[in-house]
Amino acid sequence: MPTYKEILHLPSDPERSRILLFDGHSLAYRAFYGIPELTTRDGRPVNAIYGFLRVLLKTMREFPSAYAGVAFDAGGETYRHRLLPAYKATRVEIPDELAVQLTPLEELLDALGIPVIAREGVEADDLLGAIARRAADKGLTVLITSSDKDLAQLVDDHIFLIRPAGRRPTGEIELFDAEKVIEKYGVPPARIVDYLALIGDSSDNIPGVPGVGPKTAAKLLQEFGDLDSVLKNTDKVRNARVRKALQAHAADAVLARDLVALKLETEVGEVPDDYALRGIDVDRLREILSDLEFHSILNELDLGSVAPTAPPPGKEAEYRAVLTEAELDALTQELAGVDEFSLDLETTSRDPMRARIVGIAISPRPYIGYYIPVGHDYLGAPAQLSLAHVLDRLRPLIEGEAPRIIGQNLKYDIIVLHRAGVSPRGVSFDAMIASHLARPEERHHNLEEIARHYLNYEMLSYKELAGKEGKIEQVPVEQAVFYAAEDAEIVYRVKRPLEEAMEKAGATKLFREVEVPLIS
Repeated sequence: MPTYKEILHLPSDPERSRILLFDGHSLAYRAFYGIPELTTRDGRPVNAIYGFLRVLLKTMREFPSAYAGVAFDAGGETYRHRLLPAYKATRVEIPDELAVQLTPLEELLDALGIPVIAREGVEADDLLGAIARRAADKGLTVLITSSDKDLAQLVDDHIFLIRPAGRRPTGEIELFDAEKVIEKYGVPPARIVDYLALIGDSSDNIPGVPGVGPKTAAKLLQEFGDLDSVLKNTDKVRNARVRKALQAHAADAVLARDLVALKLETEVGEVPDDYALRGIDVDRLREILSDLEFHSILNELDLGSVAPTAPPPGKEAEYRAVLTEAELDALTQELAGVDEFSLDLETTSRDPMRARIVGIAISPRPYIGYYIPVGHDYLGAPAQLSLAHVLDRLRPLIEGEAPRIIGQNLKYDIIVLHRAGVSPRGVSFDAMIASHLARPEERHHNLEEIARHYLNYEMLSYKELAGKEGKIEQVPVEQAVFYAAEDAEIVYRVKRPLEEAMEKAGATKLFREVEVPLIS
């Protein structure tokens, strides 16, 4: 059986003196909101799974460990609800787009041989705390990956926290020891429960003491030592407003302490034996990653790229010419019902200030492409719709905020369209720019090279279509249809792999917030 070191490219064999623990829902939520709009070709959301897997792989590579576990909340009433019926009452329901990802996430973890633990009526934090405490008591180093501040109460000489750093869920990770906890919160790990009892937690509907924020709580604990001492010495608190709040809400603070404190006696099985890595089911892992369309991860793990080099079995790419008013009607109706479409112009010059539009290629989804010829000029050329009429019909779609526009080197197309009296808006993706950010060391970022790298797909070249000096307007329409529609449609197929590659390269924020706005 292939080893974890071989499959996951670990720097060393997993260490038996260390256990990695992961806060399932915390990491899934963070990835869900940090990587928007990542879906499979058939529309299934996979952003939470992708972000979670990236954090998992990064942590396992930096800290190869023979033991690991992922804890999830299983729902049900907990002892905290009995203490405070309104506990977590203000939390909104888990979004459907995230909920549907949890089962495939657990299947992925199972294929990786990583134990998953969930107990109805027991919160994941308590499970993590119980596992961590028992592992530490047996001399293991414990690393818990989570964004939850409650877990900082566990940190000691054996237990450490790992937190994804920055806003990107797939970026760097940060190790928290006792000194880091003090630096972050102003109190040592042993006082985190008291600290949280004072400030409360609005996300869990835990009251705390109104008006006591993080800085004030830290100062009070630094001055008096612990929560009990703070409450016994309220008359010595110099700030009158804080003094009155402490006196009025002392019971709330004591209740909050009981709610925040982790229950380390929770049943979690045999530690660490029940959390030994079970081995990777390579075939099943490949199947799951393929179904999720995580092509970059498949390549990274040397499991073989399954990015489509051809249409799926039984599905042919369909490229069609639009020559009549009825066909244009059908196309505009189809475009009005999609979230985005790919756009590409066929023109007479590489200089956008001189180029004349010969045809417009559009793809509303993978494996479907249309070509609207408007300027092919040769003996026997079919009747074509006029450019002015086609642009008038497409104008609401191109100039509106929705549907969004994707393409390759869209800056060129936008300049040409501006000269034709159309002002595109809603641009959301450019394959050429994405390729530059994902692989800045590469010299060539034309669509043919992008398709070759990410899809192992060979596109029809212009030279093959028209010859070295051929003019697009003299190419027969029936031959130009495939070439032009393929240009638009392939952008759809490379979009997902490019987005994954940018996320891995840490370039997603730059792409969305800087590069895309600059296109138009």
